[in-house]
Formats: sequence, structure tokens, C-alpha cells
Amino acid sequence: MSSNHSRIDGVNLLLAEILIPRVSALDSSGSWPSKTYGSSPEGQAEYYLDLFTRQVCNEGLDTRCDRNQSFNTGGGTIHLGGRVVKVAGKAGIENRQLSVRPIGGNMHLYDNEAGSDTFAAGTYVVDVWREAPFEELSGSEQALVLAFAVDRFVRIMAPDIARQRDNDRIRAEMMNMPVTPRTAARARREPMIPQQPQQ
Repeated sequence: MSSNHSRIDGVNLLLAEILIPRVSALDSSGSWPSKTYGSSPEGQAEYYLDLFTRQVCNEGLDTRCDRNQSFNTGGGTIHLGGRVVKVAGKAGIENRQLSVRPIGGNMHLYDNEAGSDTFAAGTYVVDVWREAPFEELSGSEQALVLAFAVDRFVRIMAPDIARQRDNDRIRAEMMNMPVTPRTAARARREPMIPQQPQQ
């Protein structure tokens, strides 16, 4: 079972990828999700961590889903609560194209077919997906976020390291070997094209 990382752990994992020592403090201000990030490597690492956390949450993973949530209305709008990123109708409205719209700072259910956020009186049952900060994600969700964030962070902050990793992967694939530190080192030593014997 995967263990959860704290926010500072996630930042330090990204920094380690570009050979920067661990930090003990973040370079950001404000509270999630409305943070301002510093221009230092740790500020940028936290930015990419949050960017890909949002993307993973927006994919609607089952682990982020609150199933069969009932909302009652006497006719009008249906307020879904905070940080909702996706909905799916259930119990009689499963075929309707529903989405989430921010209205007056609150997330509301929206009927795409009717083009309205106004619903007739009744009870509506939906599955709701919510966004969460990195430290509240499950271990498997954090691993997914880190996989995406590491790739982008390294490409932006240390393009030479990214280029070397790409070359290592290509050489190892050409040699039909799994990419490990040992095979990457071997691939760098051996020429890509076999040399012709001297005559």
C-alpha cells in the first residue's frame, strides 16, 4: 500500500529530480487553492505539484468520487458545495448531460441540454467528484501526480537532465533493454551504430 506524502515531501521529491537539496519551508503564500508561488525552485516545484493535482482530480478518478449524493430543491438552483469538478447523474437523470458551473462563488449543478442551472422541484441524485490538495490525495493518486509533475518540472527547470534521460531511454530501447541506471550508463558507453571493422 502506498503511503501519503506531505506537501513538503512532494516538493522535495521534485527538487531531488533536478539535484537540488531538500528544503524545510515552502516558497508560497496564501492558502490552497488560491496560492501565490515564489520564483525559487521550491516555489516552482509546488506550483507544478498543484497544477498536476488539479489535472488528476479533474479526470474524475473513482477514488475522488462521492457516490449517490442527494440534493433537494423546491425549484431553482442546486448548490453542490465546494471544490466540485465533475458530476454524473443517477436515478432518473443518468442520461442528462450535467456539468458544474460557478455561480456567485458557489458551484452549482448545470443542465447542458437545457442550457440552464434551474431545476424543477424534486430530489436529484448525482455522483460528485471533488478536488483536493496534494496532501489529501491517496498514495496512488499522489504517485500519478508526481509522475506527471516530475516530467514537466524537470523539462522546465533542468532541460539538460531531461534531454539526457530521453537519450538514455532511447538508447536502452534500441538495445532492447529496460531503462535502469546501469543500462543507461552502458548505453552511453556503447556507440549507437555498430562500427565497421577496419580493413
